[in-house]
Amino acid sequence: MKQWIFTKDKRLMSTDFTQPTIKDLVLQNQEAIAIKAISEKIYTLMQNIRNGSSDSDYQRRWVWELLQNAMDTTNSERDTVVEIEINKEASTLSFRHNGNPFMVDNITYLVNQQSSKPRKISVHEKTRTIGKFGTGFITTHLLSERVTLKSTVKAGSSGHKEFELLLDRSGNSEQELYDGVKAAMNVLLTLDTLPDVTDYNPNKTNTEFTYHLDDSGTAVAEVGINDLRVCLPYTMAFVRTIAKVSINEDLIFSYAGAIELDEGIYLHQIRVSDSDTQKQILTIESNEKDATIAFEVAKDGNKIQFIAPAEECPKLFCNYPFIGTEEFNTPGILNSSSFNIYQERRNGIILKDADTPEIHENKELLKECNILFLKLLNFIDQSNYQFQDTFVLADFQQPKDYEWLSKKWYDTEILKPAHNALLNANIVEIERNGLVERTPIIKDKAYVDFPYHKDAEVREAIYDLCNVNQYFILPLKENIHHWHKINWWEEKYDLSIKNLVNWFSACGHINSVQKTLGLTEDKLQYWLDRFYTLINREESIINLVNQNKLKIYPNQNGDLCTKNAVFLDEGDIDPELKDILLALGYNCRAFLLEESLLIQGAIAIDREKLIGAKFIAQQIREKVAKFNADKVKGTFLSSETKDAFRRLFTWFVENPTQASDLFEDLYQNKEHRLCDEKDIAMSMELSMKATSLLEKYGVSNFEELEKMISPKIKKESSPLNPDHLLISLGITSAEDLERAKQENANNKPILEALQHISAADIERFKKVMAIIKRAVTNVQNHLQSLQDYDCTNWSQDSLTTVSGIMKSGKEINLVIRPADGGQIIIFYPEEVQALEKANTELWYDDEKEQNIYSFGRFLKRTKVNKLPV
Repeated sequence: MKQWIFTKDKRLMSTDFTQPTIKDLVLQNQEAIAIKAISEKIYTLMQNIRNGSSDSDYQRRWVWELLQNAMDTTNSERDTVVEIEINKEASTLSFRHNGNPFMVDNITYLVNQQSSKPRKISVHEKTRTIGKFGTGFITTHLLSERVTLKSTVKAGSSGHKEFELLLDRSGNSEQELYDGVKAAMNVLLTLDTLPDVTDYNPNKTNTEFTYHLDDSGTAVAEVGINDLRVCLPYTMAFVRTIAKVSINEDLIFSYAGAIELDEGIYLHQIRVSDSDTQKQILTIESNEKDATIAFEVAKDGNKIQFIAPAEECPKLFCNYPFIGTEEFNTPGILNSSSFNIYQERRNGIILKDADTPEIHENKELLKECNILFLKLLNFIDQSNYQFQDTFVLADFQQPKDYEWLSKKWYDTEILKPAHNALLNANIVEIERNGLVERTPIIKDKAYVDFPYHKDAEVREAIYDLCNVNQYFILPLKENIHHWHKINWWEEKYDLSIKNLVNWFSACGHINSVQKTLGLTEDKLQYWLDRFYTLINREESIINLVNQNKLKIYPNQNGDLCTKNAVFLDEGDIDPELKDILLALGYNCRAFLLEESLLIQGAIAIDREKLIGAKFIAQQIREKVAKFNADKVKGTFLSSETKDAFRRLFTWFVENPTQASDLFEDLYQNKEHRLCDEKDIAMSMELSMKATSLLEKYGVSNFEELEKMISPKIKKESSPLNPDHLLISLGITSAEDLERAKQENANNKPILEALQHISAADIERFKKVMAIIKRAVTNVQNHLQSLQDYDCTNWSQDSLTTVSGIMKSGKEINLVIRPADGGQIIIFYPEEVQALEKANTELWYDDEKEQNIYSFGRFLKRTKVNKLPV
């Protein structure tokens, strides 16, 4: 039989050494031309590979090309098994599989870096082309340019032949590459001379590619293996005939089957040897077209938790990943074996505006994927499963500006319909009455409030501030940062400082804020303190506030005002004088800031804008002067004005020293300027009676009379309740009782009450101890229910002091007291030491509720306004 070989001068020569005919020479030259063309093509491809060797997309593709080629050779009689072995000592990577033996055309095309016949599969009873052997194989040479292939070839009835050949693409010229192709072809041309394999086992891994790695190849190998870890579970869910993929026998992926959760919705189990749990892939599959969408989930009983795809995971698959589509930005994976790829790099699908069959098919497949996405949303809403972390589904974003994508078409046909569906889908996990529920982003006219700020710490502070009652609809706190990252909706859904301040300003009155939030007065005070602190974190809002464009300052009437409309109350104005001035037609509370507020930072009211009693007195004097001038002109005073005059006169009588300092001549002439003839007559009568009373007791003024009768009044007044006093002081032992007596030796009422308590009265001390413990327990339970407090490291340092509490990420201390006695008397030294620290809060409990005793509350209750520094 005549055989042919290549000579050194590139001629194809017969082994029988007969003189070639013209036909032989033509065929010989035709073969030489073909080999030269192949060499030129391989040279060009290898140059592209070498120039792009640092491209991570190239480095990731090798493993998928080998895996797809393995699948291309597998028949339907058995599942594919793949073994990848990296031998660091030998610097080799072996890729083995149990696919069918090579056909002659397969191996010939591979050696010559050409595409063999397209592989056909059945999709909905139609034959589809999904891949070609050989075209992408060139990328595997990033591992090494010399690859040893061991396998078997089947040629008709000739049986199986085992062979080994070297695919050498290391040449730096077309001639060197030609020599490599020629050497491999010579091996193929001698296959007929090899003995048949008598013990061929189709279930063994009979095909092996061995790559000889240098440092660069080793790095490329690691990149591909890492990509396999991320993407293989999805591929195994799409290509269910991949039975097992092992890497050095340390990491083994094996397909464990699927269960159908609903029509067209499957849960695939992929075992991973280095993991305690299985990888679970949820697929939603079309019955109409070759389209599937997939999500990684974790199913535990009736609970299904969604897991976001890894950032490095491509979003488009043609059973295998399209490397480079990581920023297609869909929430899950879109797969179709019918996708028409963009160029040979398999880095996308053609979705341009041109009207071609391939583009039309791709667009229809993406639309089908959107239909499947809506099917999933409906399944979540209607099924009995408990879904968690459904925010993953909302992460449907604008894709990157890919050259193969028409963004206008994508926005109109894919993104907007998906967003509209998501706005109305039950995917936001919220908490109501201790239970987790799911609600749409929009429901009727209400919508979810997503905390929004560039800083995570501020987002959490916004959440903690607004997590009161049910007015704000908030996602679970642990999810707020995920929702912030997603954020493709309108700005009105953002619970930003801007929107929060605009809402507050629109309330108009502080009572409206309090009613809306459902807060007690004390809790509203605490809420406002944190609200103003938040405003100081947003420069743009600070500017609007200081430009008087927002009404956030409650005046003493409760109306919300702009910054320029309010002044600070110096704290020395008697409320009665404010009422008198109001009766005279001047509402000073309208421009005085609510006294209990301590607004600091960039939005604080200037200390120069301070109004005190002297200013109020001046306004009263001017009003009185005007009314008196009108009276001289014949204008009668109204009954309201007369009543205001009488109230002022009475205030003068009750506060002579202060009245003299503030009102000077008006005080000196009060009878004439504030009283009419009838009032003067009555005043004279009262004066005569007062003079008679002073003479009766032998004193010259009322101060002396008060001193005379004060002891009697005090004696007749009710003494302090000893039991209440014990609770207020927190006395729980005879030693504490004795110390309290010594410290209050000059406080007669307290000392007298303590004298009524026996040091031997153990039951009284036990009762106080029990009440204090109750207060501590109640406050602890209350704080554990608040989002911004973390009591994990609760440490009770003394009977009433606690440390180890975290509030909004910062450590604080607590002093806790019962309020049963009607007041709190700081008694223990450790309490004083704790309260001297800026990070200490004073909490009290009256058994019904627990509250923080804020500094504003202290100022309001004690009327203290001057503090030594």
